[in-house]
Amino acid sequence: MVLAGPTPAPEDDRLIELKETREGLILRGVPRLAAAEWPTPAVRSIDSQRRLHARPDADALLGAAQVGGLSLKIRDREAYQRGLDHEDLAALATSDRPSLLALATLLGGVLARAHGQTVTEEQLPGHQVIAPLLAGRAEAFGDELVRDALADAAQLRADFASMQGRDLAPLVIPPALELP
Repeated sequence: MVLAGPTPAPEDDRLIELKETREGLILRGVPRLAAAEWPTPAVRSIDSQRRLHARPDADALLGAAQVGGLSLKIRDREAYQRGLDHEDLAALATSDRPSLLALATLLGGVLARAHGQTVTEEQLPGHQVIAPLLAGRAEAFGDELVRDALADAAQLRADFASMQGRDLAPLVIPPALELP
């Protein structure tokens, strides 16, 4: 979503992400408490993200909103896109595939550690829940991830195509909204 800046020029606009956040998976054999530490899934997600930040103020816009039954995580989209973009990855894919695979391995490890360190609603470290589920099925899990990634990519392409030529101005929040 675009937050209009103080002027009509696009240079002072801010791009934010509103991401639906849902309850975690319900897993057989894993206890679920009646009450969670977090009031909404988005607040849980933000708590986890802040634990991973090098600085607690790394994203001034990081927050949560509840709209009806929809739990939304809000973040500064641009803050997470400053170091690497799709052109960089496309260039690596064609010119230096080993470096692309090394980067994917590194970033996958960061993501895995983040999930492993995240505390569940039941106050269990994520690795205590995830590791037993993956034991002996690493290859099948990898195949699932590939299928899911390909399905997500197809949906992203379809969403992108559906927005081409559309007037997205109604999605812009008016300048009256104060930014922190």
